[in-house]
Amino acid sequence: MHSYYDSERQLTDGLPTVQACASELCLSSNYFADLIKKQTGITAGEHIHRFVMSMAKSRLTAGEQVCQVAYALGFEYPQHFSRLFKKMEGCTPSEYIASRNRRPDHRADNGDTGATAG
Repeated sequence: MHSYYDSERQLTDGLPTVQACASELCLSSNYFADLIKKQTGITAGEHIHRFVMSMAKSRLTAGEQVCQVAYALGFEYPQHFSRLFKKMEGCTPSEYIASRNRRPDHRADNGDTGATAG
């Protein structure tokens, strides 16, 4: 999925799909989906959505506007992004930004000490 976004395919092809990810690895969609489910315990589609939401939260935290994030990640409409974000995260992107802005130390809630792994 990193290569999908690094090559900016989302700008022409939209969100990554199970088929696109499987194709990148020269696997059938069904085999790829089975591998992901066996390794992670979640569906390939949910795995992709979690990856996209992780990128979205990073961009939102960095100060990008909701519409910018939606289009940059490959959503056709910002409303679709907001709907998926709320489904996955339990709040809208705007609520997420507001909650992050109210916290004096964004790292305090997720156990991040600021140290980087080597």
